[in-house]
Amino acid sequence: EVDQPEPADTQPEDISESKVEDCKMESTETEERSTELKTEIKEEEDQP
Repeated sequence: EVDQPEPADTQPEDISESKVEDCKMESTETEERSTELKTEIKEEEDQP
């Protein structure tokens, strides 16, 4: 049997680091969207 290396082991560190940064950016974008949604809901509630 031939042991195949894990994909993560064959990738250079800078690629995994960039993936982590992408995840951080995605979470930040999600937080911004949720804040925008909350603001929109509040504006709708304020209207008579």
